[in-house]
Parts: sequence; C-alpha cells; structure tokens
Amino acid sequence: MRSSWFRVATGLRGAAKFLGRGTVNVLFPPSCASCRADLEPNGNGSGCLFCDDCLELMQLIAEPKCVRCAAPLPAFSSRRDGCYMCDGRKLWFNETIALGLYDGQLRDLILRMKRSQGDSLSLAMGRLLIEKQGPRLSEIGADVVVPIPQHWRRRIAHRTNSAAVLAEVLARQMRLPIAERLLRRSRHTVRQSDLTPPERWKNVRRAFTRR
Repeated sequence: MRSSWFRVATGLRGAAKFLGRGTVNVLFPPSCASCRADLEPNGNGSGCLFCDDCLELMQLIAEPKCVRCAAPLPAFSSRRDGCYMCDGRKLWFNETIALGLYDGQLRDLILRMKRSQGDSLSLAMGRLLIEKQGPRLSEIGADVVVPIPQHWRRRIAHRTNSAAVLAEVLARQMRLPIAERLLRRSRHTVRQSDLTPPERWKNVRRAFTRR
C-alpha cells in the first residue's frame, strides 16, 4: 500500500509540475520551513518560505546599520563606515551584509540548519536573505560566491553543509559562479557559538588556506 501511494503521489507531483506552479501549490500546499504551518501562496512575499509569525520572531536588521560589521545603528546616526563595535579594529573584509541579529528565533534556525535535516531550512534562509538584502548584495559587484569550507569531521557528524546550500542559493539568484573548492579548511576548530567574540577571531585564525 505504501509503495502504491508513493507512485500515486509521485505521479500527481509530476503532473502538477507540468501544469504549473499554481497547481503544485493546490495539490501540495507550501508549509513554513520553521514551524510547518501552511502558507498561503505568495502570502508573505515572493518566494518566502516562512510564515508571518516566524518572521516576526526573527530580529531582522533594518536600516541604518554599519557597513563594516552590519551592527544596527541609531535611527539618527549618519555614520556607516564604522560603529562603536568595530571602529579602530583591523578587519580582513570590506563590508558585511547581515540578515538579522544572532539571537532568539534566528539563532535557533541557524543552529537547526547545521543538523542532518537542515537543508530545506538552509534553502529557505537563503531565499529570505535574497528577498531582504538582494539589492545590497547586487551593489557589491561580486565576481564569485565562495562558501566557507567545513572540516571533514564536522561534515561527517552533521551530514550536511549549510554554508554550501546558502552559497548555491545566492549564486543562482545573483547569477554568479560558485567556487566551492577555492578555500580549504586546514584545521579543525571548536564551535564558534561556544566562544566569546574575541575568542572567535582567534579560533579561526589560519584555519583556512587557498587550494
């Protein structure tokens, strides 16, 4: 009986895909990538895979924010090239684009992305990043998308690579090539989430090399 249902479902899904995305949504209503609540087609933004309740729980960063570290700035601030958190610090990058604060609901979702069943959540997060920060990402004028490589120990333990999934979504939406083998993780590091900000810099120092 189970195999028969699988063949029927597969046939229906294939037929619906042939007829168009609208029919797919009728036969297989989309659900929130976080809580699995049913979503209305195009109900909360084009391509968004999160329900309104989950979006409200995420602390998404609105303008103004620091260009260097993406920290939120006071509404009256006119400064963009360095805030109190990064001013005077030597950073090895020019700009940061952040979706939200690493806290609460958004932090929980990011940690869930790193588990073995987190690929669908990574896909949804990538689409949300494009929806919210697409114009800013386009302004960078990037030539290639490079995911941060994962050490083989962690890849075996997690059975997924959320950074690679995110990079694939960004590369496809921005129409850029993806270079998954440009960088190599040269040593294993402890989890960043267990460290303080100063310890995190030390933890990843010399942890990546060019291939």
